[in-house]
Amino acid sequence: MRGRNSNNKLIFEKLAWRPSQPLASGIAKTYAWIDQQVQKTQRPKESLKPMIRQPEIEAAE
Repeated sequence: MRGRNSNNKLIFEKLAWRPSQPLASGIAKTYAWIDQQVQKTQRPKESLKPMIRQPEIEAAE
């Protein structure tokens, strides 16, 4: 599949808008933001310690 390219000249002519930063910088910032959002929604990892069952003490007869 061929990639897509933006026509920044056309965008400027129609909207008088220009990108404020390079594409790679914008993608890096977006990726970092998405990663932060994902980290916020993940549950804390459960403890890997096995559950230790205390032996039952039998009542003295």
